[in-house]
Amino acid sequence: MNKCLYFIGDSIVCGEKDLTNGGYVNLLKKELEKDLNYKVYNFGIPGNTLFNLLMNVDEFFTSFNPDDENYLFIGIGINDTKYDNIFINKEKVLKKSELFISRYKELIDKMIKDYKFKKENIYLIGLTNVDESSSIPLSWYPYFYLNELINYYDQKIKELAIDQAINYISLFNLLLNYDISDGLHPNANGHKIIKDNIIKQSFLKEVIKL
Repeated sequence: MNKCLYFIGDSIVCGEKDLTNGGYVNLLKKELEKDLNYKVYNFGIPGNTLFNLLMNVDEFFTSFNPDDENYLFIGIGINDTKYDNIFINKEKVLKKSELFISRYKELIDKMIKDYKFKKENIYLIGLTNVDESSSIPLSWYPYFYLNELINYYDQKIKELAIDQAINYISLFNLLLNYDISDGLHPNANGHKIIKDNIIKQSFLKEVIKL
């Protein structure tokens, strides 16, 4: 039986801006696929929001085998926190975050119902902090990414994981500014930090020695 790890989410899952190793999923893939029983799939898409992921997730599982030992890692949400100005409207944030969590729960329910993922095999990957000296706004994208908002959404994701009795992996505030390439995306060192923490906070700690 194959042990299959599916990573779905955004550009950080994809590995964007890690020009050395191709991101933390690719680092895990290199380690795990030394054992031919392991298969690692990366379905991170740059710019993805939770709504985009929910609408398109079926495209990633066309050859999915429910009889394998399957694990799901969801890394999504940082693009849902982006703001078009520096002035935070707290009422708007509250409504937007409530919709975000509702959609996140819908995604989890779908993955359990349609693809038979076991709750104990689902991991919600928490959000990473940004370098605010370069992210308010980003020089290459006309949006603001604020740690205050990212942390707020991250706590909501953690609460959802607890409520749904599934796993949560904490990443917020692990990256220093020199671990971030462009204000938003982790660089090669940042992705190594993420990889190590995913191992430490998942079943992979029994598989990969750090």
